[in-house]
Amino acid sequence: MMSTADRIELRHVRAFLVLAQELNFRSAAERLFITEPPLSRTIAQMESALGTRLFNRTSRSCELTEAGARLIEPAARIVQILKEEFRPLQEATASGPLRLGVLIYNNPLKTEKLRADLQRTIGRKVEVRLGRTHELERSMKRGELDFAILQRPLHSTAGGVTRLATAEWVIGLQSIHPLAAKKALQLSDLFAFDRLLFQNRRDNPPLFDHVHGEIMRRTGRSPTYTAIKELFEGQALIAAGAACALVPETAKGFSQDEITILPLVPEDQIRTDICLMSHPQVSDACLMETIRRTARDFLVQDCGLAA
Repeated sequence: MMSTADRIELRHVRAFLVLAQELNFRSAAERLFITEPPLSRTIAQMESALGTRLFNRTSRSCELTEAGARLIEPAARIVQILKEEFRPLQEATASGPLRLGVLIYNNPLKTEKLRADLQRTIGRKVEVRLGRTHELERSMKRGELDFAILQRPLHSTAGGVTRLATAEWVIGLQSIHPLAAKKALQLSDLFAFDRLLFQNRRDNPPLFDHVHGEIMRRTGRSPTYTAIKELFEGQALIAAGAACALVPETAKGFSQDEITILPLVPEDQIRTDICLMSHPQVSDACLMETIRRTARDFLVQDCGLAA
């Protein structure tokens, strides 16, 4: 018959500590890069092994029981001891670069700051690959990336996915166009231009359908799209006043003399979540939490996105 010690694994202890900090299954699951059902099962297994409840659950949150509160200190001590014992091995084996995919819409100067911050924090070389969501997803599937900062909706959720921040969509237009004098635009203003520059639907159907659906729902009309692969690939069309572009707000740093970027009015805002995907073979929970925290701070503090 297995003893209590044999039935409790490190994953149980780590899940318990994160849930004890968050007191919310959804938030804890995101930090652990899993979904809520596996987290709930892990906690239930630990409670069964110990023969006592560690949390009192409600529909939206949970609270520590007396037994759970007593367990925090020894559980944290166990994790710390393991960290200290395994650190020399991790330092010896984690010599290769960490490969991070970042959305091409991020300002290159800010992306370089993210790379430098990560490299300094984890003490390991960080290589950044820029791309659009579907391109970075493919690189992840091929095993060419360890982590990627992507834009929902995604083609797949293979590997761990956790939300980092929320981005609003903005419009890039000719700086001398009459609409450029406004502080914010309506979605109906898109139809003042012959074309709307946007990603090709075949590249990322979920994202295209989400944004197009919002435009149709709020205006009842469909724009004439011209597909672009990179930000302001059609900048000559924009500068000539023949087209506008719809891009995430992380593109604000790309403004230039001929092109102005304006937000949408509150009632017409389109939002998408920016998330972090980890490769299925990445199992270092401490590394994942460090990447998640650093990427979130970068998006919120440096790029101005909503947490």
